[in-house]
Amino acid sequence: MIPLPIQSDPQDPVHVAVRQVEADLVELGLGVRWATGPSGHRLMQVPKGRGWCAAQPAAEVAWPHGAELCVIVQWYPDDEFRDVWRTGEVSPRAEDHWSKSLEYLSSGLESLGYLVGHPQPPHSPATRANADLLVCRIPDHPPPLRTYISVKATPRVRRRFVDGPQDSIRRVLEKAGLDSRARPERNKGMGVCIAVPVDHLLWPPESEACARVEWYPDPQFRRSALNGTAPAGEQAHWDEGAAHVEAVLKEGGYETRRRERPASPETDLGITWLVYRGPQPASPLLPSKP
Repeated sequence: MIPLPIQSDPQDPVHVAVRQVEADLVELGLGVRWATGPSGHRLMQVPKGRGWCAAQPAAEVAWPHGAELCVIVQWYPDDEFRDVWRTGEVSPRAEDHWSKSLEYLSSGLESLGYLVGHPQPPHSPATRANADLLVCRIPDHPPPLRTYISVKATPRVRRRFVDGPQDSIRRVLEKAGLDSRARPERNKGMGVCIAVPVDHLLWPPESEACARVEWYPDPQFRRSALNGTAPAGEQAHWDEGAAHVEAVLKEGGYETRRRERPASPETDLGITWLVYRGPQPASPLLPSKP
């Protein structure tokens, strides 16, 4: 099977990747098609027999080394194999449906040149409503037979108001006056940061905590919203702000990693890091970059 060509946009590779994989999922008979209803509204047409899939964006900063695209593919079983929401019971044939459908999905993606990462322990109907796979394409790298990624179990029902790794990282940033909610007098003009969750499939192996940190320049060093005029000292502010954020996180016991495509005030609103505790392989799929 030949992958459908999707025009690449170097400034928006994340969403280009989603569109590419979604097109290939349709070709495999697992993707969603859209039709126009009688009143002009859009209708989602879901395939039957092997479940259906949707491609979700993966933060570029967490892509494997050398990847030209990377997404999280979410697979959902056919309706008859989903649990009954009132009781949580699932069909006794659900395990077989999951196993055969995910094998078809993985083999199909690998036939199109994708690398497929499976969570370990595997997702199952006993604990999940769907299964997630990490899917990427790396030029000149043939797909392995199958890659398994060790991830922490994600419960079917998530408790609210429980701190995640991003909250611990946010407190480190807040102490240094970098968190977006820190008092202005503590910021010292070094810009502001936010910490957001990262899907467990994208965590570096063996890491015990991981999140994405986004830094945005101080307002006086942001480009004009009217004409894009660059303020004086812009690049120096970016360099100083990035160095300061990395130093604060390192002091807090965290490792940092930037995306391979350099961030620039010419093309980006800020700088993004993958921030984590634990050893530093370059990606969940491949060895560290030499």
